[in-house]
Amino acid sequence: MSKFSNLLKRSHKFALSFTALLIIASCASNPPSDVVVTNDASPEQPKVQIDKENNSIRITRPQDESAQDKNSQTKTKTKRKKYQFDWPVWEARMTRGFLPKVAKKRKRPHKGIDLAAPRGTAVMASHDGTIIYTGK
Repeated sequence: MSKFSNLLKRSHKFALSFTALLIIASCASNPPSDVVVTNDASPEQPKVQIDKENNSIRITRPQDESAQDKNSQTKTKTKRKKYQFDWPVWEARMTRGFLPKVAKKRKRPHKGIDLAAPRGTAVMASHDGTIIYTGK
């Protein structure tokens, strides 16, 4: 089952017209990489974007102007930072993994991971933070 067939099944939720569905189906075989389907007659219908390069379909519902203004103001004020995790020790093996719930054989959960490395191996910070426990 493709993404396009899922879109056709869910079309009643988004109130897409039959014409828009035909355009979407024809876009699947046409060469343009980014296709936008809109219906100017009724502004309440969603906007459908097909991106063939990333193999994705995006459906957005129109919002009233006050909501758009509020969203645009908050987007300019708050920018989300992308955090990238890196292992603190490069040449280590994991000896015990994360176990948030109590298993039958273990008496208590394990809220972190344990890494084993040769003595004297440099340990780097994986990201900004505070050390809360070291050693036994």
